Amino acid sequence: MNDMNDMNEELHRLLNEADRLVDRSEFRKAIDICRYILIRYQDDMTTTEKAHVHGCLGELLLMTGGRVEGRMHVETALRLDPDGHRWHYLLGCIYSAEKEWYEGREELRKALDGSPYHKSYLSALGDSEIACGNIEEGLSYLYRALELSTVHGKGSVPDPAIHRPAAARRYR
Repeated sequence: MNDMNDMNEELHRLLNEADRLVDRSEFRKAIDICRYILIRYQDDMTTTEKAHVHGCLGELLLMTGGRVEGRMHVETALRLDPDGHRWHYLLGCIYSAEKEWYEGREELRKALDGSPYHKSYLSALGDSEIACGNIEEGLSYLYRALELSTVHGKGSVPDPAIHRPAAARRYR
């Protein structure tokens, strides 16, 4: 029983170290830790922990240009945690980057269902709706994201289309 507690402590220490590395923009080191965790603890983690590590590794890989491997880990996270709104968001962004607008929109809607006041989710879904030809609906999501930015006074809405009237044409 003590060995299990020691293992859990080490696992959580490594996860916290990976988070600290991400905060310092040391993405490659964080990737290495996530890969180590998946190998070392593959049989000892809960499904939720596995989903978290796969999802975080996928996101880190996407951030550093590893789209194919990143997508694989995000999809694994979703298989392990089908309600994980962060993983739906990331998969929606992957689809959008590949100009698979309708698939991206569906994943982004699932993400927003799980976290309806998330600025990034609203903004991404707004862009996706515009790309699918739903200009009014897309702009309404972008306005909601902008309202949240204004109300909470933190962060910014990534590349809001409402500041560029011709934004809708960029997707066609």
